[in-house]
Amino acid sequence: MADFDSMLPARWEYRIVVQDCDLYEEVKRPKKDLLNELNSLGADGWELVAAVPIVQEDVTKEIRYVFKRRDE
Repeated sequence: MADFDSMLPARWEYRIVVQDCDLYEEVKRPKKDLLNELNSLGADGWELVAAVPIVQEDVTKEIRYVFKRRDE
């Protein structure tokens, strides 16, 4: 017997974590807080798929971390 559920395309859910930066490109959120959040997401099954810098006038304003995990 075929397992039809395994033949269906995977469904994903996505989450974005935003890291704000100031005009001098120094990170506003303490590094430890960000690392704790990223590690917590990893422990919950989230996989980092992209880190996107948002740049305006040659200055990084924020970094958006995009995560995905299987939607069950």
